[in-house]
Amino acid sequence: MNNNIFIGIIFVGIAILFVLYNVFRKKSENYSTQAVLIKSWLIAIILFVYGMYLIFRDV
Repeated sequence: MNNNIFIGIIFVGIAILFVLYNVFRKKSENYSTQAVLIKSWLIAIILFVYGMYLIFRDV
């Protein structure tokens, strides 16, 4: 096991936190526009894919 696996797990965890924040956030937040929502989902997807790449690259 090397550091890439740990870094990948951290990235996947951050991506899951982004997804949970987007799913469970209050609907009353009017200042959050559609662009902010799309941007945060995009960040979550990129972090998840990159984390999975780091985890399974050396397997």
